[in-house]
Amino acid sequence: MLSERGAWTLTLDDGSHWLLGREPDAARWQRFLKAWPELHQNGVIPAGGTVDLRYANGFTVRGPRPVSKED
Repeated sequence: MLSERGAWTLTLDDGSHWLLGREPDAARWQRFLKAWPELHQNGVIPAGGTVDLRYANGFTVRGPRPVSKED
């Protein structure tokens, strides 16, 4: 999906969100794919989580937001 600000976001069938930013580039994907085997093996990327590839020197991985009783 392309936002009004021109930023790309992918939403996968498992509910995961992938934030790619305005200028997704091969270097960011390569950095993530290099780390993927270890992340996957250790269960770091949960279904419904967020992978943020917008950073120039790295990426973040967050689990899904917990649902509170107020939600």
